Amino acid sequence: MILEIIDDKNNYKQKQFQINSNGLKNIDNKNENIQKKNDGKVLVSFEKENADIFIPFLNENEKTCFTIEYKKESDSFFLTSPRLASGTFIKIDQPLRITNNNIFAIGESNFIIDCTIPDQISLQFLEGPKSGQKFTFIKNLTPIQIGTKEDCNIRIDDPEISKYQCKYYD
Repeated sequence: MILEIIDDKNNYKQKQFQINSNGLKNIDNKNENIQKKNDGKVLVSFEKENADIFIPFLNENEKTCFTIEYKKESDSFFLTSPRLASGTFIKIDQPLRITNNNIFAIGESNFIIDCTIPDQISLQFLEGPKSGQKFTFIKNLTPIQIGTKEDCNIRIDDPEISKYQCKYYD
């Protein structure tokens, strides 16, 4: 896996970081903002003390940007962002295939995808303002828009999410 710093106000010498099941790989040990711990996690943080990659921003309320963790049992990488963070943005270069039982977090809301019924997709909210609610849509009919705006298919009243947070196409 490659982590690339795109919006770089700190002028990192190294813009791309290789991540494997042990953590950071092939790093420039001369860069004082980078550590290698071999613990299966890569912590990107505003606090230098425990960070694998330190990003010196001026926001005192947010300490951790995100963590990338390798889980051996599923042979997969997981990106997590703490509740207090303002969000972690990732660029996906190709469509992301959503499968049954995928769990997504948006602001304070967590929902699980159910696509076991042909030509239908359901989102069951597990946490947040819509907790316990289930939304079902016919596939290929229209994109499903989630956000705070009135014209979203699923409107969530949550100050942590965008007007148009995400869109699902089949």
